[in-house]
Amino acid sequence: HSISYRSWDNVNNEEPAKTLQVIIDNTAPLTTITPVNGKQYSSSDGKLYTTPDTQYVLTAQDNASGAKNIFYSLDNASFAVYASSLALNEGIHSIRYFATDNLGNPENEHVFTVNVDATPPVTSEPQPVGLSYTSGNSLYIVPQTSFTLSATDPPSGGLPGSSGVKYSEYNIDGSSWTAYGGPFKIAQSNANQSVIPS
Repeated sequence: HSISYRSWDNVNNEEPAKTLQVIIDNTAPLTTITPVNGKQYSSSDGKLYTTPDTQYVLTAQDNASGAKNIFYSLDNASFAVYASSLALNEGIHSIRYFATDNLGNPENEHVFTVNVDATPPVTSEPQPVGLSYTSGNSLYIVPQTSFTLSATDPPSGGLPGSSGVKYSEYNIDGSSWTAYGGPFKIAQSNANQSVIPS
């Protein structure tokens, strides 16, 4: 919109017209949150898991008067003005956030929930399937005996769950690591060798 204006004096001297451009802005900014660095994983049920070295960046866009401030609340604390990326410790966290523009139009509040996972999985000792005999620290098997691996990813830091085991791997007597896909055997040429799980 434009407003043109001028004045006249008492002897009819006319002021040159001037124009003021006016933009009506009743639209709030739009804020997004982006995890950067670290590692991220989205589970099948929609939960986001990250590592503690992940940073969380808030960005506001406003195509009219412009974004002025972003406000955030971490884990239901009081709202504060966002100034730099956020870092989180292990546990489940919620970040509430919104922005205002230069006219004070407030954005609706958003909630971002993230599970920070810093605990590695635990792999149990390889279990023999078939004939085996244990004497002291030695396990004796026949060539037909195979081994299985089992791993769990325990929750910690107050998390209701964990990101889960991605994969397990093993090597036999220092050979190259092999991704575990099911029971495996030790070749007869590898007699008296050891199995090392990841």
